[in-house]
Amino acid sequence: DGQQRLTAIEKYWKDEFPVLGYRWSEITEVDRRGFRQTGFGHKLVNSLDEQFLRDTYNRLNFSGVAHDDAERA
Repeated sequence: DGQQRLTAIEKYWKDEFPVLGYRWSEITEVDRRGFRQTGFGHKLVNSLDEQFLRDTYNRLNFSGVAHDDAERA
């Protein structure tokens, strides 16, 4: 999940696609600075218990949103 988000940010920085109609090279330095200062939430889980990790992943990513069982860990 996080890898997809990081890949999308990297591709945006490389001007590979626009966001809201603008490529990275087209936005102002003020907007770039604001983007760079945006925090990205994350969780660090120290466990090797597979069921715990699956349950945690599902709770963090699917709470309150309907998904197919195939989309869950």
